[in-house]
Amino acid sequence: MSACYERGFVGNQPGSGATGPIVALRTGANEIRLQRFELEVTGTGLASGERLALFRVSATGTPTTSGLGQAADAADAASLTNVDSTWSVNPTITGQPLRSRYAGPNSYDWSFLHWHEQNGLVVPANSGLVLWRETNPAAVMSQCFGTIGWEE
Repeated sequence: MSACYERGFVGNQPGSGATGPIVALRTGANEIRLQRFELEVTGTGLASGERLALFRVSATGTPTTSGLGQAADAADAASLTNVDSTWSVNPTITGQPLRSRYAGPNSYDWSFLHWHEQNGLVVPANSGLVLWRETNPAAVMSQCFGTIGWEE
């Protein structure tokens, strides 16, 4: 039987005019099944919004701020999956995004990415996913925070 885990996050804020990682899920020795990825993006004061996309990573990078998932049932084993929010070496992405969302200007956008109907999005062992800022407006990214839930 698999165990359920979740972790809240406050994401990295790429600098003015920069694209890059916001938050990443980095698996350990076991594959996981992602169930939900919920995020809120606060208003930016920009004339246009920002596009955020969820990618599989080709290299997980070197995280400097990271935390393990927390078990929904305190009797379950500790999680082997980390949620990363800052890096000394950014993760790298290849290919097309799995999902993409547009966060509008001067607003509060809440996005729910769910995979329940598909029994979870499989993330292989020693791999990961990253939420990436795809647009690069000439402003610091707005705050992005939320919760990620998965099964190990």
